[in-house]
Amino acid sequence: MLNIRFIPTLCSLFLLMFTLSTTSGEIAFAGSTESSAPASGLRLPAALSDNMVLQADKPFKIWGWAVPGQTVSVKLAAQEKSATADSAGKWSVMFEPIAGTARSGTDAVDMTVLATGAGAAESRIRVRNILIGEVWLCSGQSNMQWPLAETSNAAAEIQSASHPRMRLFITRLHAPEHPADDCQGQWVECNPQTVGRFSGTAYYFGRRLLQDLQVPVGLIQSAQGATAADSWISLEGLSAQPALEPILKSYHASVKDPMGWNPHLPTGLYNGEIHPFTHFAMRGIIWYQGETNTKRAYQYRTLFPALIRSWRAARGEELPFYFVQLTSFGKPPNAPVAEALSELREAQAMALALPSTGMAVTIDVGEADNIHPKNKLEVGKRLALLALARTYGRDVACSSPLYKSMSLHGVAIRVEFTGTGSGLEARGGPLKQFSIAGEDKKFVWADAVVDGTSVVVSNPQVPRPVAVRYAWAANPAGCNLYNREGLPASPFRTDTWPGVTETAHLPRPGDQFITPPAIRPRSYPDPSAKLTGNTLSIVLGRGLPRPWEQVITDAYVYLPQVKVSTVYTPRRTSVSETRIWLPYGNTRGQYYHVTGFALTDLEPGNPAALVFPAENDRDGKPAEFVLRFHFDKPISAFRLENGPPLEFSSSDAVALIEYSTDSREWKLLSDTTGGTDAGKLFQPARTCAADLDAQDLYLRLSLRDKSDPGKLTPGASFRMRMSGDPGWGDAST
Repeated sequence: MLNIRFIPTLCSLFLLMFTLSTTSGEIAFAGSTESSAPASGLRLPAALSDNMVLQADKPFKIWGWAVPGQTVSVKLAAQEKSATADSAGKWSVMFEPIAGTARSGTDAVDMTVLATGAGAAESRIRVRNILIGEVWLCSGQSNMQWPLAETSNAAAEIQSASHPRMRLFITRLHAPEHPADDCQGQWVECNPQTVGRFSGTAYYFGRRLLQDLQVPVGLIQSAQGATAADSWISLEGLSAQPALEPILKSYHASVKDPMGWNPHLPTGLYNGEIHPFTHFAMRGIIWYQGETNTKRAYQYRTLFPALIRSWRAARGEELPFYFVQLTSFGKPPNAPVAEALSELREAQAMALALPSTGMAVTIDVGEADNIHPKNKLEVGKRLALLALARTYGRDVACSSPLYKSMSLHGVAIRVEFTGTGSGLEARGGPLKQFSIAGEDKKFVWADAVVDGTSVVVSNPQVPRPVAVRYAWAANPAGCNLYNREGLPASPFRTDTWPGVTETAHLPRPGDQFITPPAIRPRSYPDPSAKLTGNTLSIVLGRGLPRPWEQVITDAYVYLPQVKVSTVYTPRRTSVSETRIWLPYGNTRGQYYHVTGFALTDLEPGNPAALVFPAENDRDGKPAEFVLRFHFDKPISAFRLENGPPLEFSSSDAVALIEYSTDSREWKLLSDTTGGTDAGKLFQPARTCAADLDAQDLYLRLSLRDKSDPGKLTPGASFRMRMSGDPGWGDAST
């Protein structure tokens, strides 16, 4: 065992068992500039591959890499284009518009790319089964990522999802520090075997387009759960807005973070999952995000439009951008309230001031106890209505009633709307969720009646009203104003009084909640673990908990490449407040969080064990586990004690244990190779470091290639157990 001698008050046993491994071929997460030139020969980006859909009726680019100086010829349909690879190996050609496959009456086509000359061997790539149709980028956080398999009526929908003219592309999680030229993913035909893990919202959106337009549809899913808009905006877009300076400062601090890059940090997901498609022709974008930005809703007024502008600026075109206004969630209020989620919806609606935007209102499809409501069919349908009407010119109703203006009429206020269609109506009884206030700014429930294309609101208790609000709550249960086309009215307020997020601060040390890493200040504690009495409280996961999970804890464990596999608990040891979030409902999701985890009543001889297999690594750097211990007063030394040998699955692996007092400069404690030498990693009862005079101690355990410690070891794994012992009486403090 690995015994770390601490201060005398630590008198209870705890045991953590970790299994780490690395897997070759996995996508990278760390912040490093992407290499644009291929190692050798001809290469195309992942987006240009078998089964892809190319955008119809628009010029489109084909690009890639080759040996510098080579001539690259591309043949597609009746066109052939050529270019010369530049000094970095990059080349590109532009094709004239091609009509959609169904309209031209042609079947799928192939594309041939040939590279010759420059003293290099001739290279050829053939891309097969290409369709020409409508391409849409589908982005956002978990509700866009939420798979069809986890939505309503999933089994029947998946069974009937045989659509060979719909093609799907899921972008693998990738959040580098700088914009990437390529990503990882592949195009597949939509069928019952491939559609289950694809976005439910995007699938229903694409299926409606396929049915109405009768042309092939290509959908690119670039979405990651629990991510803020901060991660999806470009650095240029972030830098252009003075109001976003706090996020920009977080970005610059993150770049210098010795603990490594994190996919939640500013610009990372734009760099890895949006920028690679900058040159890929498409018709438009759908977006479903905002939950993680709720507590900064006032800032979202600036951030969200800046994100849209940054994507358009990078592409050099004003693509249609249709987004989902967040649905209802949480406990319905008994009286009018002011809540952050209402202000986030308001900030989303403000983005409609940008041209070629549209908002799908979904206030009526939420679930009080589920931030991921299962009715993604209605969400996808409403997004599709926007695209059909505004992008494709179809005669369909697409707009929900939106607040336009108000006027005072004695003791009542008349509210006017746009998007009324053929008229307004109250569904299921009298209008609900309208409130009214006078100059005292105290809102009370109000009577409201539909009058043509307007609503008249009043309450005898407010004889001189000045403001009206509708559905102004996180969960305005029962809100029932619709147009006759069946689209719900968007929540709104007529006043501009300061909201609850207008003066919200970024997290400060001492705040009793945990916020996304994208806005976590550098003064927050580093990943750590702390034993109090006989209870060990920890937070485990790739990132911090989602903002609506408020967890009070004084401990973190930083597992940058690790996913939770199994949690073992000993007999007579209780586990409280355990939450495990699996985006896909299986072991292949990108994010795993276990938050608020407490091991109590720990006893000698009755240890607890946590097992963690590492899933992948960051840009080829060694897999590692970092644990920080914080002490009430400075320690001068610590020691490692011998225990059961480590278990290695590869004799080519070497394990290193290093320590640091600042997480920047690391010193080697011990190392060992696999097999029978594994037990030598821990030397019997010896002091490992002295004269520390530090309150923080970091231990880093990493698994590396024996022949080249700078590289990870694919497929290798090992186990390590950590324990404390009641006999720590002579702790070095």
